[in-house]
Amino acid sequence: MANRTKDEQLLILGLVHTVPLDAFNDIIDNTNLDVDKLCDDLEFHFRKDHNIEDADNATFISSVKDNQAKPVEDNSVPMWKMQGYASESEWTAQAYARARQPLYPAIGDQLDDLYHKGAFSAEMKAKIKKVKDDNPKPE
Repeated sequence: MANRTKDEQLLILGLVHTVPLDAFNDIIDNTNLDVDKLCDDLEFHFRKDHNIEDADNATFISSVKDNQAKPVEDNSVPMWKMQGYASESEWTAQAYARARQPLYPAIGDQLDDLYHKGAFSAEMKAKIKKVKDDNPKPE
């Protein structure tokens, strides 16, 4: 399995629900979600449910297309609205924050560091500073 094109990933993810293209790109770019693993799991169950376990990839994709509506590529709801921002300019101004968020050490690790040391260790401060330095807040 794996080694899928973005269109194939979108098609397979559409087995669960319709995924707007901007949301799909945002998920891939800004999370640790293993899209290939998710697609592998969905493909396995689809093949089993449709008795096509041994079918080649072209047959599988054709079967998915026959059984599922295509993912939505209509961006009638802008990403900034989907993410709860009041305006596109506010969303744009917060791009640096969205870029930083997945790069910070896990919250659990930060809390553990605070609990055990009473304050951030030099190592934790350095990790956080690097994320901030690599993704500066615009002036």
